Amino acid sequence: PWGVRFSEALAKEARISNFRLTAPDGKPLVAAGVMPEGGGELIYDSGGVAAYMYGGGFFSGIGDYMRVSAVVPGAGRVEFVQGLAEVNEEMASVGRFLALYALIDSAVIIVFGVYFVSRSIVEPLRKLEESAKSIAGGKLFDRADIAVDNEVGSLAASFNSMAGRLEDEIKSLERVNLELITMQEELLRSSTLAAVGRLAAGIAHEIGNPLGALNGYLEILSKGPLDPTEQKDIIERAGRESERIDSIVRDFLEVARPAKRAAVKVDLNALLQETLSALSVRADF
Repeated sequence: PWGVRFSEALAKEARISNFRLTAPDGKPLVAAGVMPEGGGELIYDSGGVAAYMYGGGFFSGIGDYMRVSAVVPGAGRVEFVQGLAEVNEEMASVGRFLALYALIDSAVIIVFGVYFVSRSIVEPLRKLEESAKSIAGGKLFDRADIAVDNEVGSLAASFNSMAGRLEDEIKSLERVNLELITMQEELLRSSTLAAVGRLAAGIAHEIGNPLGALNGYLEILSKGPLDPTEQKDIIERAGRESERIDSIVRDFLEVARPAKRAAVKVDLNALLQETLSALSVRADF
């Protein structure tokens, strides 16, 4: 009667259909279903109670069923088999929940990671690139507006400092260049004035000779009546000296405004005779 009541209690409360109750001498008292004999993996042993696992694996769960054997003092031994399908299903549900939780957690981490990387690294680097292109395009006053407390922020601060020094150096070079241009213009004006002075001295020297000869002819004519032939000769000489002065002036004008001139033959004998005639009227010659 006790075994029957125990059997009914197990079947009702624990939903166990396979069990066996043996007396202290090993004689079966009550049995239901089929009990596995031997085998299985011992997972618990406290001396009076032992548990064995059957089936299971990495992909199939903790096991198919579990056999428990316990000594009941004064009543013998009770053994029963507990199916683990529900446990495996619960563990699978827990696994699916954990996987879903890990997936959602990973997605959140990735989203925040992308946002953090974009905000603290990608966006500052883009601003730094735009500032570099702007400065390279001539906007020396441009600076990278980056306020992040990391290596990129330190890089931006160094970049702005370098850009400031570059702007100061370029402005200094521009001032020096302006001063050099001013000095060059002053030197050019000084050189021009010196060249004009030398040109004036050259003109005075070149005109001085025919002008002196012309004055000598005029002095001869002013002293008194001359032989008509001699007077005519002096007047012709004076005319040639006047033409010579005109030629000298034209030559200097051509230096200022050079024009193409064809080469012509020169009568050296006539040139020497003219020179001697011009010098003969000078008292110092």
